[in-house]
Amino acid sequence: MSITPDEIFQDHAGKTFQRLKAVKRPEDHFAILKERCLESEQHVESLKQTEGISLACRSGCNFCCYLKVDVRAVEVFRIVEYLGRKLAHNIPAIKERCAAHFRAILPLSFIEHLGSNHLCPLNVDGNCVAYEVRPFACRNSHAQTVKTCEYSYDHPTDLKSPSSQHPKIAATTKAATYGVSAAYEQAGYDPHTYDLGAALHSALQNPKTFKRWRDKKTAFPVECRVKQPVEG
Repeated sequence: MSITPDEIFQDHAGKTFQRLKAVKRPEDHFAILKERCLESEQHVESLKQTEGISLACRSGCNFCCYLKVDVRAVEVFRIVEYLGRKLAHNIPAIKERCAAHFRAILPLSFIEHLGSNHLCPLNVDGNCVAYEVRPFACRNSHAQTVKTCEYSYDHPTDLKSPSSQHPKIAATTKAATYGVSAAYEQAGYDPHTYDLGAALHSALQNPKTFKRWRDKKTAFPVECRVKQPVEG
C-alpha cells in the first residue's frame, strides 16, 4: 500500500521538527535537508516503479532552469555552504550572475516574473553547479514529455499552458516540501518564501545573514521575498 501525500507531509514535518530540537551546529540543518530530500526522492522512485511512470527529465535539459524558483532560507544557506566547500573559485562569477538576476527581477510584478524567462544564476553551460543541493522546488519540477517544457519556454506568458507533471508525483513532492517548511515555521524560524537568485545574492554578499537566520530572525531583505499576486 503506497503512502499518501498527507502521510508524507506528517512524516516529514514530524521528523524535521524532532531533529530541529537536537540541532547543535549550523551544519546540522544541512543534514536535515539532505535526509528529507533523500526520503522524498525515494517516494518518487517508488511511485515511478509501482505506477509505471516514465519522466522525460535528463541531464542537460534545462528548460525548468528558466522558471521562477521559490525557496526557504535554509535551502539557500545549504547551497552557499556547498559552493564555499566545492566551488569556492567560482563564487565571484556566481555573485555576478546573482546580482544580474536580482536587478532583472526586482522591478517585476508577480505575474510579470511568472511570465518571463530568467536563467538561474547556478546554471552554467546548461547544467546546475549545485545540483547535489538543489532546493525542493527544483527537485519537484518534472515532466512526462519535453514538449510541454519547450512550449512553456517559448511562450512564457501563456500561464495556462498544460503541464505534463504526473499528478501523484507532484502531490508527493509538494507534501514533502510543505512538511519541512511547516516544521521550520513551528520551530520559530523565518517563515518567508524567497526568490532563489535574489536570496543567493543577499547571502553571498552578506555572510551575517546565516547567523541572523539561526537566531530565528528574518534572513533576507524584503526585496528578496516572493511577491504575492495582486487581486483585481
